[in-house]
Amino acid sequence: MSNCSLAIQILPQQTDQATILRTVDKVIAYLKANAEKVEVSAFETTVEGEFDDLMNLLKGALEVAGTEHHRIFSNIKISYNSEGQVLGINEKVDKHRQ
Repeated sequence: MSNCSLAIQILPQQTDQATILRTVDKVIAYLKANAEKVEVSAFETTVEGEFDDLMNLLKGALEVAGTEHHRIFSNIKISYNSEGQVLGINEKVDKHRQ
């Protein structure tokens, strides 16, 4: 279990769909290569880990996105427990999977 989960949505601005998809794919690949647990969904990608590690991961994800396009908008959701653990991805969604 981790003390933080982070949901990331990366949205390159004022660009074509191919660039948007290429940018998002590169960010997802970066997250998968560098995070303990990654869950990709249609609108965002959620990662689990330790708070400091995820803050560095977020910075890296934005830098990766910036290599494809200079203007990036992102929505970030953070669940953090400084005294323990947060509910994990599987604990939240396994009961809804078939």
